[in-house]
Amino acid sequence: MLLRPLATILRNLLGPPRDPLPYQFSCLRRLIAHTWKHNSCISSWWRDAGLAPAPLTSLDDLRRYPITRKSQYQASSLEVLLSDDFRNATLKKTATSGSTAVPLAIYRTRLEDLVLSSFRLRTYFGYGLGWFDRRATMRTGLNAAFGDRSDRDREPWMNLGLLRQEYVSHVELEPPEALLRLKELRPDVIGGHADGIYRLALELPETGLRSLGLKFMTAGVQTVTPEMRARISRAFGCPLYVTYGASEFNMLAAQCPQTGLFHLNEEGAYVEVLRDGKPVRDGEEGEVFATNLHAYAIPYVRYALDDWATIGPERCPCGAPVRTLREIQGRIAEFFHFSDGRRIHPFQLINPLLEFIGWLREYRMVQTSRAEVEVWYTVLPGAPPRDPASVAIEHAVGSAAGPAVRIRAVPMDSLPPASKGKNRMFEALPPER
Repeated sequence: MLLRPLATILRNLLGPPRDPLPYQFSCLRRLIAHTWKHNSCISSWWRDAGLAPAPLTSLDDLRRYPITRKSQYQASSLEVLLSDDFRNATLKKTATSGSTAVPLAIYRTRLEDLVLSSFRLRTYFGYGLGWFDRRATMRTGLNAAFGDRSDRDREPWMNLGLLRQEYVSHVELEPPEALLRLKELRPDVIGGHADGIYRLALELPETGLRSLGLKFMTAGVQTVTPEMRARISRAFGCPLYVTYGASEFNMLAAQCPQTGLFHLNEEGAYVEVLRDGKPVRDGEEGEVFATNLHAYAIPYVRYALDDWATIGPERCPCGAPVRTLREIQGRIAEFFHFSDGRRIHPFQLINPLLEFIGWLREYRMVQTSRAEVEVWYTVLPGAPPRDPASVAIEHAVGSAAGPAVRIRAVPMDSLPPASKGKNRMFEALPPER
């Protein structure tokens, strides 16, 4: 079990690219066979769906396997979920806040984690990352709150001074403090939570951000709209590439610098985009499900990510032999879901607030019902009186939301603290199932 993952890491970091699809299917076959043999919990889910142990002969065979959901993992203990041949393994714990706002602990071996990280690094090499470059990652601090020590568990190459990485909390630090911390770190590349990066682009002068002299940036975790992408790139004065991932998988897809499509990480995961249980065609939207090809300790097979995406061409026009996504609409729970059936990303309502950047200090969009969104806000000195300010906000945001949604501006002396790891800019009601 050691040689294969080590070979994958070395190939990702040092070797030439390979045809990913035969490799992907061989990984799927090994994973399914291993899970039947060694994981009584997940194989019991499969037996309950009417399946019996059998070799995987095609992707059609995989589609007979049931969808698994986060709630099944939340309801099962580590002892139950862990494959029996990993009982004595040392596991690394990470955390995700989850689309239901219920944190889920994710366990994998250190070697499994390094394999997944190596796929991300290979992508960053393609963007221009050098071995001696320093990376700064914007994150919430949620992982530390749930016992994840990844801030301290350095990857082995970092001990040699290579591919160094530091973390900056955009929840604990206000934008000016975050910029000071970034200037201390002197990164060549910044990545991480899109909302934290976007907040810096919104609230800080471009001169300060451009003084960082970045090679490029990456943004993920939350949905990145075209408007966000353009503003971040302009504010920092460097290219921004959007990545798509999940804590259970690390990176699932990354933006192609040539076409803007998203290359699926075919060697790290098998991704399906389905609607009503059937694969969608190029240009169609669907829900995203994924299988982690390198998670043996606790497998994730046909796992529902509660995300929505548009599938793209079977091969990217740039020549890369991988399937693509055209667009990542984002976490289903990130959207405002309204009673008239519409699904609106909060940034569509946040962007009109930029009109008031001269006097608007802080804001938070809070969905209070399927037909109402409150805009909590504070102002800078010299702002208009409260009533005209609220009317202006309600009109601007209401024009974007449409007549079926009531917008109510709520002036405050200070905004209440966001919960640990929660988005400071918006709070959406969970989707109805």
